[in-house]
Amino acid sequence: MIDINDIVAVTPPRKPAEKGSYLFYGLPGVGKTLLGGSASEVESMNNVLLIDFEGGSSVLSKDYPNVHVAAVDNWTQTEELIFFLVDEEHEYKTVILDTAGEAQHFIMAESSDDNPYEKWDDAWRKLSNAVKLLHKSDLNVILLAHAENERSEFDGTKQIRPYFQGKRSQNELPKVFDVIGYLFIDEDDEETRILQAKPTSDTVGKDRFGIFPNEIENPTFEKLVSYMEADKTDEEGK
Repeated sequence: MIDINDIVAVTPPRKPAEKGSYLFYGLPGVGKTLLGGSASEVESMNNVLLIDFEGGSSVLSKDYPNVHVAAVDNWTQTEELIFFLVDEEHEYKTVILDTAGEAQHFIMAESSDDNPYEKWDDAWRKLSNAVKLLHKSDLNVILLAHAENERSEFDGTKQIRPYFQGKRSQNELPKVFDVIGYLFIDEDDEETRILQAKPTSDTVGKDRFGIFPNEIENPTFEKLVSYMEADKTDEEGK
């Protein structure tokens, strides 16, 4: 009799506190990189490597100086780094890609095709493959993106969503992530940042774990993990 584990490893469902994949998006300067860098203060997520496409890592120097920064020059170098992180032994538990749009600019710059649709296809396919590799590995993955306000072709309504190059990226990439959060500044208190992880009629969001409140004030990964740990305690108590 054949054991199913001889064909494929069969395990219990992955718990939120074990590892996760996160997509955070918002306007420039709202604190996306800081939120990603806060993972360095969570023992189970440290060490953290930031793959820096935008050159914006200096914002971490005060609050999260322990984050390591890989300032990549092109997409070929980025792919080599990601294969290393997935296949080889190293010290990192969390990888941040900052930002999705700039990573796709790197991809399109290396494309040899003059057809813009082929360039967009490259931008979708290569970033998607990289994110999926990281998602399926033992690493936490955090993808940062800018926000855009897009009008629906069907009913004219507007929706705030992560910015990617091309429609296919917009439609397909968000499916990979466990959590998608829109980060913004409270209109009544500029000192307060809010992370919205629940989807609404006009905002893209996602909480595959089903554990976060509608809004989290001044979010950090310590706060996010506290919800995961509370959920774990509730499960163990049942």
